[in-house]
Amino acid sequence: MKIVLTTLSIGENYTRDYTCRLIDDILKLSDIDVYVTTDSPSIINEIFNGNSRIKINTVDRNDLKIRIKINGGYSDDFNFNLRYMCFEPVKDLEDTLVIFTDCDNSFDWWDTDQVEQFVSKMLIDGYDFYGPRINYRWSTYRNEYLNNDKANVGIFWHKFYNYDLNPESTEWDEAPLPAEYLLIFYNKDKKLNKFYEQWKWFHDYLVKKDDSQGTWAEGFEIGVSSFVSGFKGYDLNWNHPLWSKILVASGYKNGHRGDIFHQTER
Repeated sequence: MKIVLTTLSIGENYTRDYTCRLIDDILKLSDIDVYVTTDSPSIINEIFNGNSRIKINTVDRNDLKIRIKINGGYSDDFNFNLRYMCFEPVKDLEDTLVIFTDCDNSFDWWDTDQVEQFVSKMLIDGYDFYGPRINYRWSTYRNEYLNNDKANVGIFWHKFYNYDLNPESTEWDEAPLPAEYLLIFYNKDKKLNKFYEQWKWFHDYLVKKDDSQGTWAEGFEIGVSSFVSGFKGYDLNWNHPLWSKILVASGYKNGHRGDIFHQTER
C-alpha cells in the first residue's frame, strides 16, 4: 500500500521552526514520503539536502491571498482555505493512503503493518475517509443554528455568511464536520481530485468577496468536499489507539511535546 503525508507550510519561520521538525520526524520514524506545499522550498532543501522522500510543491506567495478581510474589513486573518493546495500534488495518486496534517503537529510513532491492517479493514467495511469528529453532521449543526434563531452558536455559524448559504437547505446535511488537524483518505476512482476541486471552489468563492467572517473551522469545507466527492467517513474520535499515537494536534505548539520545542534550539 502506498502511503504519503501532505502538509502546507507558508512563511519562512513556520517552515524552519515547525515543518522541518515534522519532516525530520517522518523521515526518521517511517518509510513514507512527505509532500510539502510551501513558499519557502530553499529552507527545506538546505536542511535535508534534496532528500528524495520529500516532494516539494512550490507556490509563490505573491499569487496567494494569504490573509483575508474579516469583520467588515476592520481586521484580517490567515486564509485557512489555502490548505486545499496540499491536495494538488497528491490528488492523482490512485490506490494511495493520503494523510493530511498541520505543519506544526508532531509525528511521534509509526508501524506500517498496523496502519495497513487498519485501512484494509476499513475498506472492507466501506470506509475510505478517517478523522476525528466525522460523526458530527452538518444537519446537526444547521438545526442547532436554526433552533437558536440563527445565533452565533458553535463554531460554524460564519459559513452561512461566507458562502451565502440558505440555512433551510438540506443539500449538504449528510456532510461530516471533521477536526482539521488530521484527515486520512484512501484515494480511488479519482475521489481526491473531486475533493480538491470542491475545496478549491470554496477558496475561490471566498477570496473574491470583499469581506468574510474568517476561514477558521474549515472542517466545514473539508466535510462538504468529502461528501460531494463520495467519500464515506469513519470517526476516529480524539483518542484512537492507533492514530493518536502517530499524530498529536499542535504537537510542537501546544501538544505534549510543546515544552520540549520551546526549550530547545534547532
